[in-house]
Amino acid sequence: MLDKWIKEGDFKVLAEYHGKCLILQTFRNLKTGERKDYSLFYGRNESAMVLALTRDRQVILIREFRFGSNRIKIQLPGGNSEKGEDILTTAARELFEETGWKAGRLIQLSNPLFIDPASSESVIYPFLALDCELQNLDQIENVEIELIPFSHWLEMIKSGQIDEFYAIAITYLAESYI
Repeated sequence: MLDKWIKEGDFKVLAEYHGKCLILQTFRNLKTGERKDYSLFYGRNESAMVLALTRDRQVILIREFRFGSNRIKIQLPGGNSEKGEDILTTAARELFEETGWKAGRLIQLSNPLFIDPASSESVIYPFLALDCELQNLDQIENVEIELIPFSHWLEMIKSGQIDEFYAIAITYLAESYI
């Protein structure tokens, strides 16, 4: 049987920025009594990511500079929930704010997916947006928007051009609806 570890004492904030923080937390093994300090990421715990398709099956993508990879990445739109906001509203809001498109229909594809269960409690809710219509070209965020056929999106995933695992997982969760 696996050993259970419990949090012990208060955590120490090591760094904090933009609603996220790196903390140091002590854990104790209930069976052995062993203690370990572990670095964890805390912050906004829920976000939504949306595979959005136009009526003619074009995937609505964004290009954005990402600090973690130090690259401009092709991604699905998405982002963090605001305080008190339900996750369906988050998905619709983030799609519109990042792309100017509104979904005709939004489908939650599964239970939330852990971003990195080894170091964070944060989760992403996967959504499929169908029959999207362009509402506004004046984007709020610093992104570029690109439309590509769904078949080309699948080719990009299979060839390794798309390397963000949430986007890949969400695509495969959505395939039975498309």
